[in-house]
Amino acid sequence: MYIYEEMVDVLYSKFPELIEKYSNEIEYYRELYREYGDNEAAAYSHYENIFNGFIENALSNEPEGSSLLKRIFTFFEEMANSEDGGVRNLLQVALLESIWSIGYPAYKRANTLMLPQTRNLSLELIRYLNEPQPHSKDLL
Repeated sequence: MYIYEEMVDVLYSKFPELIEKYSNEIEYYRELYREYGDNEAAAYSHYENIFNGFIENALSNEPEGSSLLKRIFTFFEEMANSEDGGVRNLLQVALLESIWSIGYPAYKRANTLMLPQTRNLSLELIRYLNEPQPHSKDLL
């Protein structure tokens, strides 16, 4: 089970390739939030500013059956099944909302990869976001 306060470390343990690619940004956010002691903002910064771009790239460029996409969406499902509401909120707000905003083709592809609990959290976004439609501009 994931605990919200540990989610920055969990991200980099699950996706160590992020460390090499974004080491400067990761260190910047770690130092910034270490100084201010704001663990809540720290997790959102890492997930929104680093992991989202990685996800968008994977949705745009990875082939069908990609092990990377499987890892991403398995991680989403693990977060969705967490008993910690902060972890589920991090998934919904920092990651799933981003997928809704990048255009219909990416959204449609993500939906085919989502596991059941992740899909349920994604569908809850309909309460306050317009679901992407086929005519939505694809920003990828």
